[in-house]
Amino acid sequence: MINAVLNSKFSDAHDKDIATSFKMVVQIPESLEFDISIILSNLLDNAIEACCKNDAASRIVLSITKNNAYYQLLIKNTIVDSVLEWNKSLKTIKAGKNEHGWGMKSIFDIVEKHQGMIEIFEENGEFCVCTLLKEVL
Repeated sequence: MINAVLNSKFSDAHDKDIATSFKMVVQIPESLEFDISIILSNLLDNAIEACCKNDAASRIVLSITKNNAYYQLLIKNTIVDSVLEWNKSLKTIKAGKNEHGWGMKSIFDIVEKHQGMIEIFEENGEFCVCTLLKEVL
């Protein structure tokens, strides 16, 4: 399931001339696969959309690792202007707010379900989202 999401999203990024980089050094347990797929789908869609707004070359970097009992997903994408400076709460700015804005809520719900944490920050011209998820049996 994760492979399908990654293949689809990275193919979409490639079609839009967005460079991608991916590193995964851990086997994802079956109990996390569905929820990680949801997180990746939402965050990669957001990253692709953000990169399409850039005039300069853009890239998306994804790494999936494990630190102690937590699986870490780190997604970074190039930004020209700060997102957090004008939208700290990351509320959707799209028309039809009833149909949009559910992605981040679902990510926060998944993080809570898996006794995890999420950190959203910007550094070196990149928007970064780091999620930690614990395999809850």
